[in-house]
Amino acid sequence: MDGWKNRCRRLIVDLEQHIVLQLEQLGLSNPVLLERIERGQSNTCFSCTGSGVQWFVKYLPPGQYNPRWDCERHLEVWAANNQFGLPPSYISQDRRLLVYPWLSGGDYGHLKNTAQGIVASASIICRMVASSQPPALLQRLSRLDPIHDLIGYRRRLLSQIESPCGDLQQLLITAQALAPIMQSYQVSESVDRLRICHNDISLANLLHSATGGVLIDWEYASLGVIEQELGFCSEINNLTHHEYATLCSIYRHDSGQPLCARGLQLWRRYAQVVNALWFYEQGLNPQESASRRQYFNDMCCERVKKISVESNFTVDLYS
Repeated sequence: MDGWKNRCRRLIVDLEQHIVLQLEQLGLSNPVLLERIERGQSNTCFSCTGSGVQWFVKYLPPGQYNPRWDCERHLEVWAANNQFGLPPSYISQDRRLLVYPWLSGGDYGHLKNTAQGIVASASIICRMVASSQPPALLQRLSRLDPIHDLIGYRRRLLSQIESPCGDLQQLLITAQALAPIMQSYQVSESVDRLRICHNDISLANLLHSATGGVLIDWEYASLGVIEQELGFCSEINNLTHHEYATLCSIYRHDSGQPLCARGLQLWRRYAQVVNALWFYEQGLNPQESASRRQYFNDMCCERVKKISVESNFTVDLYS
């Protein structure tokens, strides 16, 4: 066990040294101080001091070049032009290292599940919806595919566990039942309501600014309806049903736009199930530490319980 921990520490040190070298090549002079940020981001993030200025650094995982990265940069520029986004100031040659200006207020991560955090989330969603949607940018995005995601997770997990039981069995049954329902509902959604959805508005991805907050990390962006954005926002921030209702109420009041009750219910359920499946799959990853795998398992169990409780709720509760 000690040998494994030492190898992990060595990998972290090597990664940080690699990042420091790349930052220097981008023109940030010594000393460059890195501090890991753990706010739930999907990618490795640091705060950085270089050239006497503080920066927010995002490091994308190794692998082949992903064409979606170009789309993410276009989304960042679009959001910045509409005063709710933040484009990177520096991008490494391999496009895996992104350096953003550090905003003095930091992120909203410490506000999670508080009234202030919910208001901040509703505010940024209102600003997104009110912004113009460039046709060229819309054409770069596609809609989510619930059948592919839910059934894909189900197949992968069944390939690893021959006889699922307990939470996993319940989760797989829910996923199989939800997939055709989501597909049918998506068909009924008006194409005129499709907009750019961030799909990952965690408070860790929402930074303070003079304009009331800016979004980063457009990795999971897609076309979608506002109910989809609200549903994912509620799940990613682990909001209770009451807090979700508050988020929707604030959005409805501030935007003056109506919401579809069934859409609010289904997109929250979809986000809950997909997130729980992701947590379960991560908990099986042998490359994760035992404590990390236990964390993923605990998060999955928490989501399964929430899904079970909310399965008795009706569409009327979202009206």
